[in-house]
Amino acid sequence: MANSQLNASQRARDIAKMEAGEIFDILVIGGGINGAGIALEAASRGLSVALIEAQDWGQGTSSRTKGLIHGGISWLEDREVHEIAKVAAERGIMLQTTAPHLVKLMPFIWPIEFGIKDRIRQIGVAFIHDMVVRAGVRGAVPPPRTCGVKEAVRAFPSLARSPRAGALRFFDAVVTDTRLVITVLRTAKRYGATVASRVQATKILRDASGKVNGAEVSDQLRPGHRFRVRARHTVLATGPWVASSSLQMSPELADKVQLQKGVNISVPRSAIRGSTGVYLATPSRPITLVPRRTHWIIGSYCRPYDGDKSHPKVLEEDIEALLEQVNSYLSVPISRADVESAWAGVRYLIVDKDHPQGATMRWPYISDVGSGITAIFGGAMTLYRLTAERTIDQIMRHLDKWRPSRTAKLPLIGAADYAKMWNTRYSVAATAGLDSVHIASMLNRYGDEVEDMLALIKQEPVLAEKIPGAPERLKVEIVWALRSEGALTLTDVIDRRLMLGRRHQDAGKEAAPAIAEVVARACKWSETKKEAELADFLSAH
Repeated sequence: MANSQLNASQRARDIAKMEAGEIFDILVIGGGINGAGIALEAASRGLSVALIEAQDWGQGTSSRTKGLIHGGISWLEDREVHEIAKVAAERGIMLQTTAPHLVKLMPFIWPIEFGIKDRIRQIGVAFIHDMVVRAGVRGAVPPPRTCGVKEAVRAFPSLARSPRAGALRFFDAVVTDTRLVITVLRTAKRYGATVASRVQATKILRDASGKVNGAEVSDQLRPGHRFRVRARHTVLATGPWVASSSLQMSPELADKVQLQKGVNISVPRSAIRGSTGVYLATPSRPITLVPRRTHWIIGSYCRPYDGDKSHPKVLEEDIEALLEQVNSYLSVPISRADVESAWAGVRYLIVDKDHPQGATMRWPYISDVGSGITAIFGGAMTLYRLTAERTIDQIMRHLDKWRPSRTAKLPLIGAADYAKMWNTRYSVAATAGLDSVHIASMLNRYGDEVEDMLALIKQEPVLAEKIPGAPERLKVEIVWALRSEGALTLTDVIDRRLMLGRRHQDAGKEAAPAIAEVVARACKWSETKKEAELADFLSAH
């Protein structure tokens, strides 16, 4: 099995392999969760795969979610009963097999309004959901139950008592989105995928018959350097950018897709009193309040969008609209001053004229938009593996090959010995001379690879130090991001490996100089290069 490390040297080797003229079975364009999942699905079935991403891994919509791996309870609200078992099964697969180190159960409450109709509807939805879930994944998730308003307020003291009649208590799951993307991608690399970030597809290539046979690409780190990547089949998994190429090849898709922006915010844990997540069935669409260690993630507020796809802006009116909907359920409203950070993700929804809201992004749309090319529209973090399985099933028919999917039983990197290390975390911490809290949090980000990280600390004890300005993180995590997780810039490290932007009101600015010192030393940057990287990060935040 191949080395799973992603770094500058690996990138150079893989680009050289692409340039050498090898004809891959599949070229995947787009390194978000869908692209990473498709690369893993293909590579684990024995297909040769090349994957390119124009930016950093997961830099687009996949790094701008609210971090839910949901069991689909809101789908039942929209009467999408037939899909619930599949969604719940995918959540169970991640919890039990593929990513137990990354995906965690979390209790939620769903406030019940006064009125017998509302009460019957919510209870009915929950228990139908539970029956479907348990039929597919036994033992993974505790059953839902109803509770009175007093118990609901004990679990979530910030809940406004009136006009509540109680709540439904149920479990869902959460994940740190970019950690899942990087882990899936590295697992694909372990199975032989050839991958490179900051390589942009500039032109789709065709043979004499018009069949797509690869792409002309540009190395973003070597301005002007272009080369061709050849493949028997190409997949567009470019998120909000997918339509630019797909609609030219299949104009009829224009009536089926709609671009929307989803806005999420974070507020300090102290702004809301509660120990459980909250599901709010607002008139427009469900909104969730998800508690993390230092903050709450609240979202998503969605609206149609036609602006910059690379840097979608969060407008004041977006934040105000989200706060207005949430505050109607809270005894003490969240103020605008409480909002530490806000971010937006952009993705295509599949238009459904029969849908109550006119569009749905519940299920991805996999379309052959031309001979030799498939495009992915929409999707969800929960469904990445099933999306990939269905995509490769479809492509294998074109390639006249068939090998069954393995990914439902394939632990992602970090999962294999996670349970063993978790059960011995206190002794692991004592042996390493580290705080058990740090070891526990690292295990829930890196799984059994913590053992390799501790080996780095043994070689270089300074890496055991806490990061100034972000004391919940250790310096070894910076080096790990560079050596194993494909971070190429200071911003890659801070925003999408350490994820400080969502955890700190200053978006990681206080910690940035100390992180820059570690990165500069590890990458042998000059003082000029270090200062330029720091300036780039600060100007963007």
